[in-house]
Amino acid sequence: MSSIINILQEAAVIKWDLFAKLWGFTGLLLAKYFPTRFSGEITHSLVFFLIFYFVNTALGLPISYYHAFILEEKFGFNKQTVKLWIQDTIKGQALAVVIGIPVISALLKIVQKTGNLFFFYLWLFSIGLQVFAITIYPIMILPLFNKLTPLEDGDLKTGVEKLATRLKFPLKELHVIDGSKRSAHSNAYFYGLPWKKHIVIYDTLIEKSEPEEVVAVLGHELGHWKLNHTGKLFMISQVRPNAP
Repeated sequence: MSSIINILQEAAVIKWDLFAKLWGFTGLLLAKYFPTRFSGEITHSLVFFLIFYFVNTALGLPISYYHAFILEEKFGFNKQTVKLWIQDTIKGQALAVVIGIPVISALLKIVQKTGNLFFFYLWLFSIGLQVFAITIYPIMILPLFNKLTPLEDGDLKTGVEKLATRLKFPLKELHVIDGSKRSAHSNAYFYGLPWKKHIVIYDTLIEKSEPEEVVAVLGHELGHWKLNHTGKLFMISQVRPNAP
């Protein structure tokens, strides 16, 4: 159903030439409410993209609400409140503005300055941007939505540390994330620089599993590190953008 709605929206954009109409509308807004110095291509594009993003998000809210409060609720997975859902949506929009404005401005500036070679410089910029995003997400963005606490001493911590030692995994810290505030789904993952890794375990996984089972899940996750799946997929995506 979600895919059908997206197809209908895209068909409407094509049939009624909505991108062109939105571009014209944003141009009128700039001319009427902004000083002349803000009438350039980059400012116009920023206003266009932000309005498009907000409208697109608003159109997706019914599906998002249905997924969380009807579908997930039906099977006992949803744990978030409507208030938290609204807060997450507002935070997401704010982040889109804070991050989107400088990124889109940089992209457009590169196109303006590099002529017919713009695609090469955009590729280099995208690589740097991805590395920056991977680094900054757990430090600055994740704490806006979830709380990380150190894993307490016990059988689980001992088991994970032994696994990391056996695999020579450069474990720096073990965290528990409060995933239960939104969902009963459970998971575990790792992040960090090559020489300093952090492991994050969902509190729902700890609640539902024995320590040995959690260690087994982490064995799967650390297998990705051991086989360098993240690095390989990152490199593949640079030369084949549609790679999974």
